Amino acid sequence: MSEKQPKLEVSSPLLWNEEPIVLCRDLIKHVGLLESILLQETYYFLVDNVYTVYEDGRYWVNNTEKEWIDSLSFLCDKTLSETLETLVKEELFIEKIPAWGTSEGIKLYTINFDHPMLQPWLRERSL
Repeated sequence: MSEKQPKLEVSSPLLWNEEPIVLCRDLIKHVGLLESILLQETYYFLVDNVYTVYEDGRYWVNNTEKEWIDSLSFLCDKTLSETLETLVKEELFIEKIPAWGTSEGIKLYTINFDHPMLQPWLRERSL
């Protein structure tokens, strides 16, 4: 007869105290840690229609720089900006400056779901 194990009663303000960002290890290996974080957060925004607009047959994340920083407060401004630039340069993100946002410096981002590097992680394309 096995002994009943006591329930682990440990709480920590650092472990799962808020909604976690869950990342795929293989995706991190292929695109990098910071890029995976932004891809995952952008996917969350797109799927839940958070900070999104619909233009040209796509959903776009319409975050201001402050909203990106608030959402990913553990990244410094420069790191966030450089990671966005990397994702655009590698064509994992598509960037668009909308006609209605040119004077405010607004940029829209969406995930390039057709990128070959993302194909292994796509189960269905619902956006």
